[in-house]
Amino acid sequence: MGFEAGANDFLTKPFNFMELKARVITLQKMRIAVKEALKMETVFLQSQIRPHFLYNSLSVIVSLCYRDGRKAGELLGELSKYLRFAFDIDPYNSFISLKEEMSFVRSYVKLEKARFGERLEFEFDIDEECLQNTIPALVIQPLVENSIRHGLVKRISGGIVKISIKKSNDYIKIVIQDDGIGIDADKLNGLLDDSVSINSGLKNVNKRLINEYGQGIIIESKIGQGTTSTINIPLKLDI
Repeated sequence: MGFEAGANDFLTKPFNFMELKARVITLQKMRIAVKEALKMETVFLQSQIRPHFLYNSLSVIVSLCYRDGRKAGELLGELSKYLRFAFDIDPYNSFISLKEEMSFVRSYVKLEKARFGERLEFEFDIDEECLQNTIPALVIQPLVENSIRHGLVKRISGGIVKISIKKSNDYIKIVIQDDGIGIDADKLNGLLDDSVSINSGLKNVNKRLINEYGQGIIIESKIGQGTTSTINIPLKLDI
């Protein structure tokens, strides 16, 4: 019953003090090991910046240099912000404000928009009061990227990604919604399953959210209608 209630260990009376001390030390070491593992999850996610994204972004910028120097300069600035954010995240302090996370997302969106043009549209519906709250770094951008890569660009006409951040009771509700091709039920069931070797970025985000808050990404999808990913962050003003 103790384990079912969430306890990590227990002793029955009468107990030996040295055994109690040893078990406490063991649990402390386990706690430190889990924290280190979570930090390494962040490092792993940082390493997932795909080379093809950088190549494509640079190719777009190079082509713009011959047609629109000002636009090329703007995109170089966005690419610089994107890379600086990705490389400067401290895995030992991997919580950042929603404002910082969304700045990273907007840089990513602008680079993808420059590549795909009118095929991609984005809408932001954000409660400014939420932006000072902290979240684990790099949890929104992978969901936006997933909507683009697996939902929209596979369709000739493209589509729209809507990003909503609102207060909902005691939570900050983050919703990424697209009107793309959708995901079939079998693939959806295995999307966050560690036994299936796809979408490592999504699995990484999901695992970190579960370890931190006890709840991961909620994904709903219908073929031909699109996909909605939801994250609920307990409301806590940290900054």
